Amino acid sequence: MKFLYKYSDSSIRLIYVIITVYCLIITGIPFFRAAVSQKLTLDGSTKDFLKAESDNKLLINFVSPGSPAYKAGLQAGDIITEVNHKPVHNILEFNNSISHVPEYIPAIYTIERNNILFDTEVYVYKYFHLVFFIFFSLGFVFLVNGFLVGYSRPKELTAQIFFILGCTASLGFLTYGGVWHYTGFSNIFHYSFVAGMFLFYPVFFHFFTIYPIKYDFKSRKLKIFLVYFYIIVINVLLGITEIHPENTFLNIFSEFINYSPLLLLLMGVILFIKSYREISDIKLKKPLKVVLYGFLIGSIGMIYYFFIFLQLVSKGGIDFNPVYRIPAVLVLALPFSFAYSIFKYKILDTEIIVKKIIVLVILTLFITIVYFSLLYVMDKILTQYTGNKTFLTVASIVIIIFTFDYVNKWANNFVDKRFYRKRYNYRKSLLKFSEELPFINNIRDVIEKVNFAIRETMGVSIVKFWIIDEEFVNLIQFHYKIKAKSSSDIYKLRDTIFKSIYETDFEQKFLYNADLSEMKIPQEHKEFIKKEGIVLSIPIAIKSRLIGAINFGRKPFDSPYSDEDIDLLKTIALQTSIIFENSRLKINESKKRKIEEELKIAKNIQRALLPKDGIALKSLDISGITEPAKEVGGDFFDYIRLDDNNLLITIADVSGKGVPAALYMTKLQALIRFASKLFKTPKSILCEVNKQIYKKLEKNFFVTTNLALFDFSKHKMKLARAGHNPVLLFRNDSYKILRSKGIGLGLDNESVFNENLEEIEIDLLKNDVFVFYTDGLDEAMNSVKEEFGLNRVISSITKNINEDSKTIQNELIEEIKEHRGNAEQNDDISIVTIKII
Repeated sequence: MKFLYKYSDSSIRLIYVIITVYCLIITGIPFFRAAVSQKLTLDGSTKDFLKAESDNKLLINFVSPGSPAYKAGLQAGDIITEVNHKPVHNILEFNNSISHVPEYIPAIYTIERNNILFDTEVYVYKYFHLVFFIFFSLGFVFLVNGFLVGYSRPKELTAQIFFILGCTASLGFLTYGGVWHYTGFSNIFHYSFVAGMFLFYPVFFHFFTIYPIKYDFKSRKLKIFLVYFYIIVINVLLGITEIHPENTFLNIFSEFINYSPLLLLLMGVILFIKSYREISDIKLKKPLKVVLYGFLIGSIGMIYYFFIFLQLVSKGGIDFNPVYRIPAVLVLALPFSFAYSIFKYKILDTEIIVKKIIVLVILTLFITIVYFSLLYVMDKILTQYTGNKTFLTVASIVIIIFTFDYVNKWANNFVDKRFYRKRYNYRKSLLKFSEELPFINNIRDVIEKVNFAIRETMGVSIVKFWIIDEEFVNLIQFHYKIKAKSSSDIYKLRDTIFKSIYETDFEQKFLYNADLSEMKIPQEHKEFIKKEGIVLSIPIAIKSRLIGAINFGRKPFDSPYSDEDIDLLKTIALQTSIIFENSRLKINESKKRKIEEELKIAKNIQRALLPKDGIALKSLDISGITEPAKEVGGDFFDYIRLDDNNLLITIADVSGKGVPAALYMTKLQALIRFASKLFKTPKSILCEVNKQIYKKLEKNFFVTTNLALFDFSKHKMKLARAGHNPVLLFRNDSYKILRSKGIGLGLDNESVFNENLEEIEIDLLKNDVFVFYTDGLDEAMNSVKEEFGLNRVISSITKNINEDSKTIQNELIEEIKEHRGNAEQNDDISIVTIKII
């Protein structure tokens, strides 16, 4: 019942308690009447209750020979209208009237026979209603079993169905015990008993489709629904069908639909026997064997009662002697076999319920003693001063409220120490260990200490950590000094199994055989879990991130894990996850500091490779700057002085940012410097560089670059552009964008690159300003992703065209920073400004 999953265990348990109390009240009232206040009193005749109810009279349909009714002259067909001169309209009123008549005093019946009324004396007698007490016991033990199971495992489907089975049994079986003698018809008792009787059979069948093996037959949900729907339909048919002695077909049909629910009982038993034969686990078979014997013995009792006893009674073959009812006691074997298995083989943790009962008794005694003691003392001391006893009551309630929590904790502690010493000791040890856990920083230490602590304190022989989060797997490898997680099939299978188990939620999972039978996982996965010996899995998670789980084997003597055990283990798992996370953060912080230190060194190295301003050339004013988006970047520029009259200027941008781009940048810088010694033109230099790096660059990397050769003896500048941003030339209050043809370095082979690379030549005039830049300049973005743009670059340079190259460059950088604002720098920025003087 998935709708219950959204509620806490405590909320579901409260629902179970409320329903159980209702069943106890509804069944307890007729039990009290039968045992104490309204004992069944008989006269040796049977009455037609249905017809009597419809006519508001009691019709006698059989008189046992030799009985008090027979001796009083009563006959079949007589109508009882009054008892002791009080009208009786139904069996409840009749039983109330004669139950208070002493056996030595006759009851006065007013009889209607052939429309003639007369009185007769009948000596009634008290009857021990054995059948009622048998079926009450049957239902009561079922109810206790169901409550224990449901309370112990409130969210498990098997436990939920078994709880409903117990409730329906407690209500329904009373109908077979003649409960109407004590409750009558057409009231809340009657409707509750009828509902319980008819629902018991489909619930019984439903339960054994999921326990001990779940049967996933075709259209399962629809078929289960139809079973319940059929029961509702026949219940309605029985309610509207009247018995007509002359209509044989109608009577046979009525009998058939009345007994047809017994087929569901038979099908449930067959399913259980089939499951029992299919199970090979000896530990699971032991409790099931007891239940199987209970079925066999209980079935004998059922067969006797329904098919022998009732048939003989209806034909007058036996009298009211309780001896004939004794074989029906065998039906009690069924619920008692369940109860025996639960306690003997500790299928469920019933200690929590027993403990709560003891604590409740202690608290009740405390409240009672405190309340009356305070009333006595305060009445003696304060009444003479206040004269108001209401004050005493209020004061007592206030004291009880403020001391209740303390007394509750003391009572729980006392019960643990006095009655559950062993469990108390290991829980105390685990609690102390859980308090020490946060001071452990090493993942290896926490795994080993958790493993040791649980094995030693709880006696659990199997404690296994399963880690799935890759980051934490790497951390464990780091702490254990192992190379890599095994990629064997068994590790892959384990990962697959537990990922599927925790696919929907991160709650603890019971993995006993009964629990596995309910899980919708492949049989191979179930067999693997059984082979591993795991019966409980507690997840290790941080927020919505599953790290792994701690898996546990069986406890000593195969005793179940209690709620307190689960809470303690969940606490340990939670603290383990926190330690894992702290360890991860600590290691990541250490790695980060190390990387930052290395990047700082790399940044210094990269800056050292960049040229310094102040090249001693009389005709040139030059300034360059680079600002990486990260610690190191993929932009670079360089000045290569070939001789007194020739200067090679290069600016380049390696795709990407960070360390990889910086490494390629360093390599490219070295290649250009080397090639500049062998080749004399920008084009030939770039062709050689492309030839060298084409097959060595990774596919997702490429380089764009501008290479310009300034020849001051000829007043010429040659420029080759390999896919880079164009060069800006400012001359005589105007500007020109120098766009030569070319593709990036490393994008294509030698022939394609050489064919597409164009070299242009420009005359040099005094006051010419050349600006080389990378795309991080004009594409600089602000917080709304608006780019600075080439127009603003040109505008800034134009405003400062009469300044020196450094001022032009600095003013442009300032405007870019102002445009960017608080936004993070999105790309490396490099500028080289050259002014001819």
